[in-house]
Amino acid sequence: MNYPPLHPNCRSTVVPYFDEEINVGERIARDSEGDTYYVPADMKYEVWYDEYVRANQTISEIYQSAVQKEPKITDDVITSFRVAGAEPAGLEYRLKSFDSFRQKVNTDYTAQKQSEKKMTKKEIARGINDIIRYTAVADGDKLVEVFFEVVKALKKAGYSFVKVKNTWNDVFNPYKGVNAIFHSPSGQNFEIQLHTPESFDMEQNKIHALYEEYRLATTKPSKKRELLQQMLEMSKGLKKPRDIDKIR
Repeated sequence: MNYPPLHPNCRSTVVPYFDEEINVGERIARDSEGDTYYVPADMKYEVWYDEYVRANQTISEIYQSAVQKEPKITDDVITSFRVAGAEPAGLEYRLKSFDSFRQKVNTDYTAQKQSEKKMTKKEIARGINDIIRYTAVADGDKLVEVFFEVVKALKKAGYSFVKVKNTWNDVFNPYKGVNAIFHSPSGQNFEIQLHTPESFDMEQNKIHALYEEYRLATTKPSKKRELLQQMLEMSKGLKKPRDIDKIR
């Protein structure tokens, strides 16, 4: 209906309609994996090559360095879990896939270009702390104690505690857990998540798929709000671990 040809010898044509504003100063491009991205319309070839070809080579080197360091880190982390009385979960997912890592770098790079702080892809890649990540599960009555025992065990093994994020008291964050960043003697940052059995089940089996859609750059703001509300409703019934305020 209302689509060319509208009549004999019709010379009408169509133009695309976007319900969100687009930047006419950009050109669309496609990478070697078939994913699309946008570059400034006036970008020179040499600049594009530095940012999107040479930078990807560097990203691969950063990733491979983490892969080489992972076995030793895994041994020490599992030992710390055993000492603390926690159960490892999802150990087979301890390494973020290269495709996922590359996508995160590209997404963060695109997002930060709108801010005042300009970072290269190399800087962004080096700042990603969860190429290697682990999950420990413990009952809510023991979770806080387990956290401090893990920190103590890793420090004894020569690791440094970098920072921790505790989202149990954040009413605007549907993810409920403790995320701690450590620095290995080999110079690699990695993440340890601590969950109760209930919060781990919530993350893995209920809100994960919603979150994956939520974080996509292509998801419309209205859809993001809808997804966030769904996740908040699903997670608000989780019981807080005892003394969780001690982790800050």
